Amino acid sequence: MLLFSTIIIISIISSIKIASEVETIKIQASNFIIDNLSQKQKLARIDKIIKMSTKYEQLSIKDRVFALRYFVFLNIGLDDIEKILPFLEVIKVIYILKLEDALEFFASFYFIILNSERRNLKESDLDNLVIHLKKTPMIPTDVIKIFISTSGIIIHKEKTLADYFDELNLYVTKGYNKEKIIEKFKLEYT
Repeated sequence: MLLFSTIIIISIISSIKIASEVETIKIQASNFIIDNLSQKQKLARIDKIIKMSTKYEQLSIKDRVFALRYFVFLNIGLDDIEKILPFLEVIKVIYILKLEDALEFFASFYFIILNSERRNLKESDLDNLVIHLKKTPMIPTDVIKIFISTSGIIIHKEKTLADYFDELNLYVTKGYNKEKIIEKFKLEYT
């Protein structure tokens, strides 16, 4: 009986600790949102987004609030964050990525669309990204590492995402490994 009581108390304390961390991250994120909303409205919108269930339910509430804060720090709008979270889960789960890698990948992708194509993110962009990842004949985690390492080149040289992946696929089919591909992109565009 004592063991059972101890387990219950530990579970309650852990739940309170997680809830406290989530609240702290939400407040921190709300302070960085550049919008004409009141603090209460920002927190309500954050709550709505982080409580949104995702298809596979593989992102915990702590993961979702951490991701939201990460994107808010990058000045990505709440509307776009709401679109990104379900795809973040897909990329994280299917390609077995750490949350931090998936976040960095999506941040790179977002800024490519914003700067190279000079428009806001559309859900079809996210679908196209998944298609590009599937079509690239390389381990997806390697493609993602290459993408993160070379995304600034795409923005700087105003390449489209399709052109980038065509070039990446060419390098892969020529037998280059990920380090050599990163080097080729950097040499070609610096």
